[in-house]
Amino acid sequence: MEAYTRAYYDRGLDEMRMFQPFYGGSPDDCLCWLRAYTEAGARQLVPRIGSLDAERQLRLLTDEVLPGLRV
Repeated sequence: MEAYTRAYYDRGLDEMRMFQPFYGGSPDDCLCWLRAYTEAGARQLVPRIGSLDAERQLRLLTDEVLPGLRV
């Protein structure tokens, strides 16, 4: 994710984390991380794919993460 933040924002990951959350991990771990927001009352999430391989990450998000957030 460091390479992504440097390429996209021209800033390091630690600097970017000061004002917006970032998460990287397996689809199951990502689902748990996002669930913490919905369990805290979030009704809408706006995920941003932080990867230089966005196509693959979008497939993982739509196929493996988002279905687990639906109620």
